Amino acid sequence: MERPSIGILAGMGPRSTAPFIDLVITECQRQYGARDDIDFPKMMICSQPAPFYEDRPTDHVAMKVAIHAGLQDLEHAGVDLLTLSSLISQAPRLNVELLKSETSCNT
Repeated sequence: MERPSIGILAGMGPRSTAPFIDLVITECQRQYGARDDIDFPKMMICSQPAPFYEDRPTDHVAMKVAIHAGLQDLEHAGVDLLTLSSLISQAPRLNVELLKSETSCNT
């Protein structure tokens, strides 16, 4: 049985990507006993640079544009599911429902 592919929007805080993928792998092992490489889902990772600066307030409009661009890239890659790694903490005003309505993938 072919597993659905997962699109991971990461990179907004580039060091968050590897630990997040490690969590996905651990969950595959825990939830359905994945062991061999073939047991894991195909993952497409978009490491999307973001307009986030530690010394400035977040520009939420620019952040939404960057997130939307990354989600579109993953959608165009043909993934079945979308997930975000550590974005919500950096963009507290992000309208997730709006982003969901602008893509055809499951989130």
